Amino acid sequence: MDEFWKEQEKEIIMHGEQLNAVETCIDKHAQETPDKLALVFETEKNKTKALTYKQLQKEVNKFANLLNKLKVKQNSRVFIFLPKVPESYIAFLGAIKHGSIPVPLFEAFQEEGLELRLTRGEADVFVTNEELSKRIPKRDAGRPQHAKGTCGRLGSRKR
Repeated sequence: MDEFWKEQEKEIIMHGEQLNAVETCIDKHAQETPDKLALVFETEKNKTKALTYKQLQKEVNKFANLLNKLKVKQNSRVFIFLPKVPESYIAFLGAIKHGSIPVPLFEAFQEEGLELRLTRGEADVFVTNEELSKRIPKRDAGRPQHAKGTCGRLGSRKR
């Protein structure tokens, strides 16, 4: 078993002592096997959405670039309040690629539970869709600002 893990270690891309999991899990495969399926999603209406590694990489890069465009700093907390849809995983992976900390929020949270997590977790960026955005607590001076983004609504508070 030790031999197995030693072989797997060789596949991990390291930069000194730092690791970006997206680089090892997505980018490497997008380069080596771009047409291989990376993510398959089935909707409640039994429709399937599939993304290859190359397509997933493109979407993850778009999200990471959006965070850069919004001048979100590395190590910012990116709260993701989305149902289990491909965009949720794309936002999660994009936040990692950007160098931020993704924080998935359970989609069943209502206004009070959401407020508690956003406040205690000191959200820097908040990602949601139009339907779930109705549960966002009313803004005050300490709340993230909301602006339209590629994954529904995206808000950022500069640190």
